[in-house]
Amino acid sequence: MSLGISMSKNFKDENKTVYILLLIFSLATPLGVAIGMCFSGSSELTNIIFFSLTAGTFTYIACSEVIVEEFSTPDNKWFKMLFFLIGAGVI
Repeated sequence: MSLGISMSKNFKDENKTVYILLLIFSLATPLGVAIGMCFSGSSELTNIIFFSLTAGTFTYIACSEVIVEEFSTPDNKWFKMLFFLIGAGVI
């Protein structure tokens, strides 16, 4: 719902573009599941590669989106920094 509203605001007069982008987004998860099922019985190296890609994606999102937004507000900055360092240490 949020994605559809955001796209309709950004692409005001381009309904066809919004529908195509929403279709691509809605097909991404089933396609990912199908690819995962195809590689589920493969070698250990393939599993390591896909797990590394997954971990890298989550790390990138955390560093570029979540952490930047959290540290942009000055309240509880030392508390946030402490738990950030604990989380980085656990990883």
